[in-house]
Amino acid sequence: MHTTRTCWPAWIAGFSLVLAGAALAGRSPVRAADVPQAEEAAVDAKIAALIGQLGAEDFAAREAAQAELAQLGLEAFDALHAAQNHSDPEIALRARYLVRSMGVRWFQESDSPDVVRILKGYGDLSDSERRNRMDRLASLEGAQGVAPLCRLSRFETIDPLSKYAALKVMDQPAIADAAERASLVKTITSIVGNSKRPAAAWLRLYARTVAEPAAALPDWDEATKLEHETLDKHPDRTNREIVRDLYRWQVELLKRLGRDDDAVGVIRRTFSLLDGTPEQLTEIVDWLFQRGAWDVVLEVAAREQFVAVFNDNPLLLYRLAETQLALKRDAEAKATAERALALRADNLDEHFRIGFVLQERGLMDWAEREYRAVMAASAPASVLDFRSRFYLSELLHDQVKELAAGETLKPVCDLMVKDEAHKDTCVRASREPAGVISRMHFFFACHLVEQRDFAAAEKRLDQAIESDPTDADVLIALYRLPNPSAERREKTKELIDEAAKDFRDQIEEARQAADQAPTEAFQAQANLGVAQGCNQLAWLVGNTEGDYDEALKCSLRSLEIRPDYPGYLDTLGRCYYAKGDLANAIKYQSQAVKLDPHTGAIRRQLEFFQKELAKTKEAGK
Repeated sequence: MHTTRTCWPAWIAGFSLVLAGAALAGRSPVRAADVPQAEEAAVDAKIAALIGQLGAEDFAAREAAQAELAQLGLEAFDALHAAQNHSDPEIALRARYLVRSMGVRWFQESDSPDVVRILKGYGDLSDSERRNRMDRLASLEGAQGVAPLCRLSRFETIDPLSKYAALKVMDQPAIADAAERASLVKTITSIVGNSKRPAAAWLRLYARTVAEPAAALPDWDEATKLEHETLDKHPDRTNREIVRDLYRWQVELLKRLGRDDDAVGVIRRTFSLLDGTPEQLTEIVDWLFQRGAWDVVLEVAAREQFVAVFNDNPLLLYRLAETQLALKRDAEAKATAERALALRADNLDEHFRIGFVLQERGLMDWAEREYRAVMAASAPASVLDFRSRFYLSELLHDQVKELAAGETLKPVCDLMVKDEAHKDTCVRASREPAGVISRMHFFFACHLVEQRDFAAAEKRLDQAIESDPTDADVLIALYRLPNPSAERREKTKELIDEAAKDFRDQIEEARQAADQAPTEAFQAQANLGVAQGCNQLAWLVGNTEGDYDEALKCSLRSLEIRPDYPGYLDTLGRCYYAKGDLANAIKYQSQAVKLDPHTGAIRRQLEFFQKELAKTKEAGK
């Protein structure tokens, strides 16, 4: 134990070290891996001695050691970072000061404009915003974010953030090209150097794994166990999510190598990270779902500490029922779903949300039961009754149950016709009354087309368009009516032209609003209006007639604003089909199906394109 020291004066005012130029251009700002071990050991010993001197009895000696360590700069970064937790409070305090004093410039001149924009002001951000910036770097195309993430992992002073950056590098898509893999390995090793920080060790191990995945398995097993121990002993240096994600990375590696049994064993290690909240259990069950680990889901649900949580949460029960379905245990699945439906039956808002979740997961029968249960228990003219009918009618329409879809909307449409006060309820349920009435007539018209009663269908479609002249689906249905009269054909064309003009006006109005938006949030909202208008115009023209080049341009614009949105990809597929480009129609429609495999209309359009391609090939023989 040292005796009391003299109070510190102001230390080396203005000390700052900036990483710039070649230091961040790919060459390591620390010792390179090929430095002779003896020389490296000597430097390490010198730094260790200087850090020890930070706790010397003599004030001048402490100051001299601090000044020399400051001169060494990033050469001493790792050792100083570790010394922040030294048992001697004087050494720990001075080490923290030195680490904080290293003003790191996180971007460099050779970085892309996107990287510079993301990392500008990084050092002044909160922890959560720093993670957000890492997420953005990881999502950049062409591996632009790999080198910056390596820097963050190497020099981010907060250990959990350093590890988060490393995980983002490790989660980059697999690279097939050997030259690109070699370049990735070079980038990682040149930046992390011989750093002894855990995140740097993970990245070096990852670089080895890129070349020899099987040989690296024992080291990954050791790394995950060490990080789990760190969570138990030093929770300030990691967190549950980092340990979980490191385990999951190991699981993915094992599965890629065909070591499924070993992967399940690693999954089981993650169970100790669970504290049993419904959110946490839902998250791990969904992760297991994505990997088809059905038996492990049953194992989680059957664990003593989780049984009560599953039994008290409808969504978890439905996840269990879905698992039982996947395992062909239909009777068990049915019984579990019944329990979920009956649970907290008086909480109608929750059951409405459950219906939506089930619909998104493709569990349409269970979703329909939830919506109908809400409708049965709701007041007939309530917002929840209206909203449930809106969602159920679209679900039924997507399943080509047109009569049932129309009948689902009819009660609320009748209410609005009889008493306009109910239109306010419709608005509060987030739908325009005219649009709802139009949809009801459209659904009934679709049913009449199925019955081949085209005259009655035409009347229904006219009623629909009278209510909402911009309902693109109604206009498309009118356009596709068989054997129209010349008058009908001309009238329909006029309606399509008028609606297209309305969509162009909507696009222009939204574009101007985006240009004049006072904040980024307002601009984003206005851009969504642009995307919606573009998609509507493209969908209408792509399914009828008009300027197909304009339609394609609008469709592509909508996807610039909302990339990978399945409904917009569905429209893009139709636009390419209208232009006679079946290859691209199938390409983008396939992407839509991959992103949204449960929407029947999207699947059916892909099947239609594929049949058209088959016909074309057959005709060309």
